[in-house]
Amino acid sequence: MHRIVSVFVARVVTVSTWHFVTQTDDKGVFATSLSREYAVAAETFNLTRENLWDLSYDSINYIFADDTVKDQLRAAWNHLKSDCFKS
Repeated sequence: MHRIVSVFVARVVTVSTWHFVTQTDDKGVFATSLSREYAVAAETFNLTRENLWDLSYDSINYIFADDTVKDQLRAAWNHLKSDCFKS
């Protein structure tokens, strides 16, 4: 079984018939980072940059914050998106 950890900052993503979430609430236990977990997910499930973007963007819905903070984060993600996908 691949080491994709459970829910904290997470979104369930469907890639073909696979479902997974990614997060890092047990960093000390798993000796990993969120960046590493995204890399493992991308390698394991052949995710595109756009899939990873959607995963990170949609995870905002699941953080422990009020709607104002979530809206600010969504605005920041949207502002950064064009820089992340420059050719």
